[in-house]
Amino acid sequence: MDEERIAGWVARINHSALGTLGATVRELQRVIGDQRSSFAQLSEVVQRDAALSARLLKIANSPAYVVSAELVTTVARAATLLGFDTVRSICITSRLLDTLLGAGGLAPDVAGRLLDRIAITLHAATQARMMMGGAAESTREEVFLAAVLGGIGESAFWSLPDPEVAALHETLSARGGAHTAAIHDVVGGSFAQLSAALLCSWGLADAADPAGTDGEERAARALHLGVDLAGRIAADGLRPRNLEPLFQHIAVLMNLTEEDAAHRVRDCARQAQELAACFGAGVLAQRMIGGAGTSPPAAGTSAPATAPAPPARRDAVRQAQALDELAACAESGADINAVLQVAMDGVQEGIGMDRTIAALLSPDRGALQTRLWRGNGGREWSTLFRFEVPTGRNIFRECVSGLAPFRYDAALPGTLHGLVPRELRRFAQGQDFVLAPIAVGSRAIGVLYADRSPSGRAIREEDFAAFRQLAQQLGQSLLRLAQREA
Repeated sequence: MDEERIAGWVARINHSALGTLGATVRELQRVIGDQRSSFAQLSEVVQRDAALSARLLKIANSPAYVVSAELVTTVARAATLLGFDTVRSICITSRLLDTLLGAGGLAPDVAGRLLDRIAITLHAATQARMMMGGAAESTREEVFLAAVLGGIGESAFWSLPDPEVAALHETLSARGGAHTAAIHDVVGGSFAQLSAALLCSWGLADAADPAGTDGEERAARALHLGVDLAGRIAADGLRPRNLEPLFQHIAVLMNLTEEDAAHRVRDCARQAQELAACFGAGVLAQRMIGGAGTSPPAAGTSAPATAPAPPARRDAVRQAQALDELAACAESGADINAVLQVAMDGVQEGIGMDRTIAALLSPDRGALQTRLWRGNGGREWSTLFRFEVPTGRNIFRECVSGLAPFRYDAALPGTLHGLVPRELRRFAQGQDFVLAPIAVGSRAIGVLYADRSPSGRAIREEDFAAFRQLAQQLGQSLLRLAQREA
């Protein structure tokens, strides 16, 4: 290892935006490491950063980390329920993601490599934490943070707008290159060695190595398997043939059958995508599972080879066009599928949603299931939109019985928190969504659903207003179509 060259890269990184992370980490470490510290003191540290406070609340209420049946509304309550170690890993991970994703001045291909690396690291951390099931919560969080920080050297390197960084990217992109040697020539060692040196400069020399925790050997194995697993899934998706050797090792590590291990991995892949969205990094979810858009395929299926489409943006002209087309549908003799498709096109292209679904009620009105969908990777995630419509208070019951549209703000769910089933929050990947009845007169026949979970973009009030308008015009068109056919 060329220590001088490694030290030079550490200095460059610490003079970039990532350098400010050190102060935050040291303050968190000081509070958490002081046995006399209270949850109130920890909360005070977090509350100094408004964005970090909001994200902590969002994660505490997310399906991946949900810690209470009741909505958690204060940082102090979140810190108490999650615990010191979990708050530390969330805070450090959040700041790292914000800083790395905010890196500017990068060539598009280098930026893509950076996103791929961050996605694999976060996914690896989530899988490694899952593999430590049954261990103490502090151990599980140490493993999660160790996985996140273990990849910091490579991520930080690719975040630098530096000619040497761009040149190494070109070298590594060429087929048949000696990657290890090329990295050593530029960096002065491996990316793992760069990570160790960078963490040492931040006072986190031991954080990437969970040695000393209970189950030390198991933790090291979970870290290794998590990194290997996340890399394979990012490259080839959740194809069983590609992952069977790892399923065998995970089954032994967790004392499970291989079938159960495979199920845990697939479920954890979805949790990793949800967690990325909760961290405000929904763009990473697209890169965690090779060729599968934003959702893992069902067990036993293969992921399509298409790349995820970029997120759509609002288009007022396209929205107005969809409204006009809906108004003309009844006169043109269109069938219900064609009318639904026009409305969905308006939602997807006019309002700029990532995923749009038209789900119809079953004959007994007790369940909803996808009829039509719009959005990248929909062949995988559209089949997952299957929900019961219970007789009690529930957002689906309120929507179809009360003909009421809803906008769910994941950061401020308010009174809707108790109405939205956990399964729906999981489908939305912890992000915002909108829901409206598909009605013919005073009788609902289904729901129109839309979200921006893949890109992680918020749904604003003006978006909801446009969505309501399209849903209302859809209802009027369906009513005229029914009257015409009567």
